[in-house]
Formats: sequence, C-alpha cells, structure tokens
Amino acid sequence: MSYYLSNKFWRLKHVVINGQEHNLGGNSNAPTLQFSGGSIRGNGGCNAYHTKFTINGNSLYIDKVMSTRMSCNSLALDESEYFNALAQGHTLEYEEGSNEFRLINTSNDLLVYYAQFEKAQSTYTPLVRRESASRSYRSSDENEDRGSKLTKKQQQRKSLLEKKLYNKKLSKAERRELIVLQSKAKKGKVSKSKRGKTVKGRKGRGSKKAESRKSKREKSREKKSGKKSKTKTDKKSSKKKKRR
Repeated sequence: MSYYLSNKFWRLKHVVINGQEHNLGGNSNAPTLQFSGGSIRGNGGCNAYHTKFTINGNSLYIDKVMSTRMSCNSLALDESEYFNALAQGHTLEYEEGSNEFRLINTSNDLLVYYAQFEKAQSTYTPLVRRESASRSYRSSDENEDRGSKLTKKQQQRKSLLEKKLYNKKLSKAERRELIVLQSKAKKGKVSKSKRGKTVKGRKGRGSKKAESRKSKREKSREKKSGKKSKTKTDKKSSKKKKRR
C-alpha cells in the first residue's frame, strides 16, 4: 500500500452500482474512506463504518462492513448498496501521486474516489513518540504528588464528584467511583500517619535508652562516692581509738 494512498482522506465522487449511475462530486454527504494499516474507516453518509482489507498488487479484497445503525433521510446514495458494493474483491486502478483512484468489484460495480485533503508529512509523528510523551506527563504528575495515592486527574475528578454529591446530581456509577477515590485517598493518609508514628516511636526508644544509660552512670558514681565517704569515716574512727 502506497504511503500517499494511505495518507489521504478519500470521498466518493462517482459510482455505478447495479447499472445505476450516481454523480456525487461536491456532495458533503457522500461516503468517505480512509486506509489505516490493515483496516478501512469512513462514513457511509449517515453511519460510521469500519472493515479490514488485504491487498496484493492491484488486487484489493475488503471484508464485511460493520457500521452504526442510525436512520437518516434524503441520502445521496443508499448506504446498504454502498456497503455491499464495497465488501467484495476489487481491481484497484491508481497512479502514484494521483488525487483519484478507481475500484471495480467482482459484480462489475464502479467506485471512484477523490482525495479531499491530505495529511502533511511535516506534521506526521510516529505513535511511539506520542506514547512516550504521555508516559512522561503521567510520571511528572505522580512525582508532584508523592504523598497521596491519587494522581492530579483523580483528585480533580474526586472534587468534581463531591460537588455533584453536594448538589444531589450524582448517578449510581459516579457514586461508586467517588467511593473508590475516597478510599484511595484515605489509604494515602493512613500510610502517612503510620510513618510519622514509627519515627516518633524510634525517637522515644532512643531517648529512653539514653535516660537509662544516664541513670546507670549516676548510680555508679553514687556508689563510688559512698565507698569513699565510708573509707574516710573508718580512718577517722580508727585514729580516734588509737589516741584514746
């Protein structure tokens, strides 16, 4: 599949289905088509549709079309006829760099598309870069709010739901979501308080140990001073006895 074919937004210009010819040039409700990887997406004039395709040279096979089921009036082309004509094997007629291509299916129906606009090559960015950018934004949000388990988006959502609850405009699904967010926020607060308690507990233990050490030292000093005073009194008494 050529890059130029997959990089353009195609709209149906001319069609011949079951021998009936329709000129749709300039009609804003004409069916559209876009190639993306191995799938096709577009609009049939009223309903959005998608399908898969395989291509081999000029042979294009399109699978069964899946679409939404909205009812619309005054369509330029019947959607069911278009989807049936599209979901077949086709011969692709396309020139590189052209703004048109033709599909001729096995029922000999003709579908002619023209490029309505093209995505500029300068604006193309790989999906990998977009994913990495979103990851970096998430990580920055989480680093900014390390204290709680809620991210910034979750906190904003929680405050919005709480306002709805106050105004009595909260649905059952939103109420469940609010309960989950509130429980997460409580867990974050509990973990913070537990950390503070452990630190305080450690400080208390350290101070108790220091006090016990001080008391032991003081006791040992008192014992030593008591022994010295006893020895002094004993010496004095012995001297007095000798004099007598």
